[in-house]
Amino acid sequence: MIRGEIGAVGLADWWLSEFTADEREYIESVYQPIGVGASNPRPLTQGTVEFTGLTATFLLTCLATWFTQPGDRPLARRILAKAEQESTTEPDVLTLHSFWEVKRRVYYADWETDPGALQIAIHACEQQIAIAPVAIQKMKLLYSTSAIPKHSGYQQLAMIRAQQKNYSEAIRLCQIARDQGWKGDWDKQIARYQKQQGRRNDEVKS
Repeated sequence: MIRGEIGAVGLADWWLSEFTADEREYIESVYQPIGVGASNPRPLTQGTVEFTGLTATFLLTCLATWFTQPGDRPLARRILAKAEQESTTEPDVLTLHSFWEVKRRVYYADWETDPGALQIAIHACEQQIAIAPVAIQKMKLLYSTSAIPKHSGYQQLAMIRAQQKNYSEAIRLCQIARDQGWKGDWDKQIARYQKQQGRRNDEVKS
């Protein structure tokens, strides 16, 4: 019987069918959350879960972050695929914010070697941006203004659009992120993209 975190969120069947025995052994050897390993070296499948707010999306998102090195990213992708399925019923917007952040990071890391990775990373940015207004409002309720983090979805997508010479869209994204209150040097980025846009316009005219 599968217990632990996997069992607590009802993912036992997925765990057994998605991964081979060797893969499961490897995943459990890598996944060692601080403060848990000493008392339970296999928190994924053994022991009792005391975290009452644990959901499948939250667990899988956290689990994927342990497999972001190049050789491990295929595992992270499979974990995130299940997290995305589970996310359709995830009630917490901050968990969704974190999920899209991790998916963006995992796929963007392979954009040079995987032809489809960039578009998936862009989609993750767009999904994270779509929930940004609600996410930051909840953050403002829970944290002080100084604790509001950067929004990598806005930052990454703005950079990609600038690389595609779509400077007006890059500027627009930075302006929205700044106005919503996400931490970052948005004004500097806007100025940089405006400068690049000016040079581009001069090139077109000449």
